[in-house]
Amino acid sequence: LLELAKVWELKNKGFLEEGKPIILVSRFWKMLVDLIATDDPESIRCIHIAAGPNEVKDILVNGI
Repeated sequence: LLELAKVWELKNKGFLEEGKPIILVSRFWKMLVDLIATDDPESIRCIHIAAGPNEVKDILVNGI
């Protein structure tokens, strides 16, 4: 959780490359992402939730 908070904050402040996604593996993260989106919907534009390694690959390869 701490790592996600740090990466998310760096991304939102523009310290990380714009085109790179933040990929979370497992639906475990969906509730947290939804909660943050209620306060700042724009902050989740780079967040992707993948079910497993194959979905991670698809996100990285296809730029979903």
